[in-house]
Amino acid sequence: MNEEQQGSLKGTSSPLESVAAETGAGSEAAGGRERKLGAESPIAIGPRELAQWRLEALDAAPVGFLITTRDGTIVWANPMIEQMTGFSPGELHGRDPRIFNSGLQSESFYREMWETILAGRKWQGELINRRKDETLYHEEMHITPVRDARGEISHFISIKRDVTERRANEKALRRSDELFRQVTENIQEVFFVYSPEPLRVIYVSPAYEHIWGRSLGEVYGRPESLADSVHPEDRKRALETFLQDRQGRPTETEFRILRPDGALRWIRIRTFPVHNEAGRFIRVVGFAEDATARKQAEEELCRARNELNLALAESGERERENEKLTELVDMIQCCQSREQAFKIIEEFLGQIFISCGGALYLISPSRDEAEAVAAWGLGAEAEKTFEPQDCWGLRRGKVHVVPEANSAMRCGHTHERQDTGHICIPLVADGEALGLLYFVCPKDAVAVSPEVHLNPWKRIGERAAVVGERLSLALANLQLRDVLRQQSVRDPLTGLFNRRYMEETLDRELSSAARRKDSVAVAMLDLDRFKDFNDIFGHDAGDLVLREVAAMLRGNVRHGDVVCRLGGEEFVIILPGASVEIACERLEAIRRQVQSLTINHRNRMLGKVTISAGLAGFPKDGVTAEDLLRAADAALYQAKNEGRNRVVLPAAAS
Repeated sequence: MNEEQQGSLKGTSSPLESVAAETGAGSEAAGGRERKLGAESPIAIGPRELAQWRLEALDAAPVGFLITTRDGTIVWANPMIEQMTGFSPGELHGRDPRIFNSGLQSESFYREMWETILAGRKWQGELINRRKDETLYHEEMHITPVRDARGEISHFISIKRDVTERRANEKALRRSDELFRQVTENIQEVFFVYSPEPLRVIYVSPAYEHIWGRSLGEVYGRPESLADSVHPEDRKRALETFLQDRQGRPTETEFRILRPDGALRWIRIRTFPVHNEAGRFIRVVGFAEDATARKQAEEELCRARNELNLALAESGERERENEKLTELVDMIQCCQSREQAFKIIEEFLGQIFISCGGALYLISPSRDEAEAVAAWGLGAEAEKTFEPQDCWGLRRGKVHVVPEANSAMRCGHTHERQDTGHICIPLVADGEALGLLYFVCPKDAVAVSPEVHLNPWKRIGERAAVVGERLSLALANLQLRDVLRQQSVRDPLTGLFNRRYMEETLDRELSSAARRKDSVAVAMLDLDRFKDFNDIFGHDAGDLVLREVAAMLRGNVRHGDVVCRLGGEEFVIILPGASVEIACERLEAIRRQVQSLTINHRNRMLGKVTISAGLAGFPKDGVTAEDLLRAADAALYQAKNEGRNRVVLPAAAS
């Protein structure tokens, strides 16, 4: 306590003595009387020493002390007040306690407090105050009036505790409790907690009443009622599991219960032991869920499995079909051409549908005709071509089954005998009809078929539909592969083979020529001053020149020769079996043909087109593709240097 505070309390020792009394710091030795501190001998304590001890005790107290006059002026505060509020005792001296007001308490709150303490009664309560740094804190406060020698209230002693952290913890706990309540009261499973020794149910979530059909009060009041609800046939197993629970082992089990309304339900229970910090097993927590729907689904699945096993006993023929069909699709993917694939389809479908004949039709690019590309058995008698509108299956876009030949639903493209029926399966891929799979089946063959059911024709239609679906994808992939192959080896502008195809073909021809000891000529051609066409007439005109020259080259080579666009305005011609001399004559004729070209672009005549060419021959000028192309390129370079529009042989180039 500083001198200023001590001075303000001169002659008013009773407030401090009251504080000491409030906190147990007082003594019977007040006023100079002796006080025994031990059992062996008394120790005399003087008033000053006792007062000093009291002050030191108040300064060290873990709570805040504040002394005010009757009108509310602060005359003394201990150090803990500064920790709580940020105001030092010196800053508070002479100030009004309203310095702490947060404005969150109502006027009636403070009015009731002052009425109480001015009436000489103690007041206690909790409020939210403001620190020096403007932050808020929760405070628990006790105020005691202090009377002077005349019995008049002269001072008030306030004992303050900062309970902010406690209130935050209590709020968090309430929030946690509320969250727990919402979760447990809204989950479909039953959450429960019980103490094993002695047996006592601590908590059961409301879902128990919905699942068990019994009240929560019953299970809280009589825990053994849980066992009463278990189906008699499952009671022994349930009790064995319960004993394991009480021994602190995690368990999982299923049993049936009987509800009061007579309903039977399957229950799945999982339990887990809970241990305290010392490792002692103290309680069991668990979840119980209504497993009735799952059990019913399992029973239904079991029945379905039995039916499936019966069906599998009759599926030997279907398995053979699937194996054949898989093999068919694999074979189609390995075919080099559509014609080869059609032969494979004809053979395999004849093996899959032994009792039925049929045919495979593909729709023409013009979409106005369906043409038979494969036929087997009775299908060989079917129409070779027909209009797609004559088929109900193609018109409807679905499998069309006609068991009777004289049915009004018979397709117009069929001419079956009276003892047959037919099935049409549209072949569709990516929403586009590719063709038709047509089956014609003798009635007696259907009647004795191993897959006879209530509707054998429908069953055959289902089998045929599966075949059609997989066949559609296989044919679509085959067509796509042909298109992609063409795109991968063709130059999109001229339609000639591209550089990649040229390199593959040249390697192949050189290997073949080496085995046969034959010759191969390679010509490299370049359009003269092609850049001028682009600069003067535009790139569209340049593209037209490239297409015209490419068409002329394609039309003036032998059947086995390969014309490729190397890139830009460069071309390569591979002439298998041709000597350099023969190739030179051929190239001279081509050069003259190019020179005579007249090209009209947008009603405007383009200038004269000429080419330069260089030749190389295998094996004289090289034995590898790289050597031959280098030699032909050198000859082409020489032709350019000599004035263009000419053909140069390797010897001239060297």
